Amino acid sequence: MNKYGIIVAAFIVLLTASGLFSRDVLIDRGFRDDNTFFVVCKGYPNAALKNETERYESAKEAALTNAQVLSQEFLDVSVDVIRNGIVEDYQSANDYVVITYVIQLEGVISGRR
Repeated sequence: MNKYGIIVAAFIVLLTASGLFSRDVLIDRGFRDDNTFFVVCKGYPNAALKNETERYESAKEAALTNAQVLSQEFLDVSVDVIRNGIVEDYQSANDYVVITYVIQLEGVISGRR
């Protein structure tokens, strides 16, 4: 397991154990084709923040982390979801951000769990 896989695994354990990951964050995920995997999910802002810009930025960070964790849960650890992933889109909602995260890697469909 590479260092990125270890970091993502640690996020999964931390978020699951803390209960922070229990919110309804996953909207959709799957394969567009044999080489493209996508995740659409939510990220919520840090509740302690009051400044609107800071709340938006923290929600974007949370959405990105959620997308990477959800990708790694679905794909084999041999797929580096951080290095091969890109943010395709962010959309702002009332109190959360929706991210579309895409992993493009030749034959990524064979890396599913």
